[in-house]
Amino acid sequence: MAVFRPASVLALLVAVCLASEDARALDWASGKLTLARYTQAFTRTSKDGDPLQSSGSLWLSLGPKLPEPFFFKAEVLGTVFYDSIDRRGDWDADADVKELWAGIDRSGFEFRAGQLLVPWGKTDGVNPTDYLTGRDLNYLSRDDAFTRLGAPGVFAAFTPNGGDSPFQFTGVWNFSYAQSRLLIPPEAVPAGLPVVTKASNPEIGSDHFEFAGKIAYLGWSWDASISAFHGRSHFPQFVYENGVASPAFVKEEAIGADFSRTFDGAVLRFETAYFFMYDGARGLEDMALTQPDHWDFVAGFERPFGTGFRALVQALYRYYPVLPDSQAYVGPDPVTTAIARGVARANALLVNYQEKSRLGATLMVSYESPEGDFEASVNVIGNFVGGDYRLSPELGYRVFPNAKVYLGANYYGGPDDRPIGALKNYSTVFVEGQYAF
Repeated sequence: MAVFRPASVLALLVAVCLASEDARALDWASGKLTLARYTQAFTRTSKDGDPLQSSGSLWLSLGPKLPEPFFFKAEVLGTVFYDSIDRRGDWDADADVKELWAGIDRSGFEFRAGQLLVPWGKTDGVNPTDYLTGRDLNYLSRDDAFTRLGAPGVFAAFTPNGGDSPFQFTGVWNFSYAQSRLLIPPEAVPAGLPVVTKASNPEIGSDHFEFAGKIAYLGWSWDASISAFHGRSHFPQFVYENGVASPAFVKEEAIGADFSRTFDGAVLRFETAYFFMYDGARGLEDMALTQPDHWDFVAGFERPFGTGFRALVQALYRYYPVLPDSQAYVGPDPVTTAIARGVARANALLVNYQEKSRLGATLMVSYESPEGDFEASVNVIGNFVGGDYRLSPELGYRVFPNAKVYLGANYYGGPDDRPIGALKNYSTVFVEGQYAF
């Protein structure tokens, strides 16, 4: 029997009502209706064709015009599932308020308060300086906006000279933190002890506050920024306490920078950040039981070619100045030692710190017909160290105005003991229809 959360169902019903003919007639209301089915494929341990997710989603965006200088924005995603990664072969419903804020924008000063989504970073898909948002990777969707998670807080930005200066100063204070949900392969769960894989939502409180600041230069052909962050990692790691392994979001600080340059239709991008983990430079108990301090760097180049084609290539690099061997950890007794080592192996797999340095890359090639009726793309992300990768081809076709159908796949390959290769049971083929209004 399905379990419905009252708040989620209420939000979903409100979204459906607002998407009625009267709401769609308003120029400040827009959205999209999506039907999707994801089935397992290319796997050795599961039968191809087993459903992973069957869903119907309504994305509703509201931006009513208010007297200047006031602004309001609301974006809500409501979804009804039959199958999902959490609940196979059962009905469920959920709703997520992506954004719900009010603010002012006047003479170069902008202020917002409410539920915020503040994505930072210049590179594509992999963003070291995207400190403030999270991802629900258990929600299967070709649209990244569906999986992005925000938090309640306040946002302020100031552009000198009444908004005409190329410099901009931004500050964000979140009252709690977004919690990413990772795809966790069964083999990664520490064996032989109780394990909790889903964390409870964080309460609003001083221990959960996050702060971020950015100074940016926004030029005509290039822009750059430097940033700093104090808060928590939004990627969960297992911590063993009181006989249970449960997800924890480790406190961290970070400093970062990004740069982009546009010329002749091409774009050059760099993005980097260094993360200081509160559990210690060497990880929990200085033995890499959790993720140690690390440096992330991404460099990318994107350009058009031919008619309707575009290519993007990025280099990914992660470096740990100090990475102890977690399997050398010795606890107070043999049982605790074995459990701690198993938890450390799971963390290294889930958040990618198995090697002291790791070089990877992404590649995207896309095509769109001149009329926009047909599109195709191939995306690849992989690690040169470890040899694991994900291949994602996709086709899209406009069946009638405002409606498209997409066919695609996500294939995970490489060794089973590497972060991407371990996700082989989540290899899928999918069909998705989307109507925009």
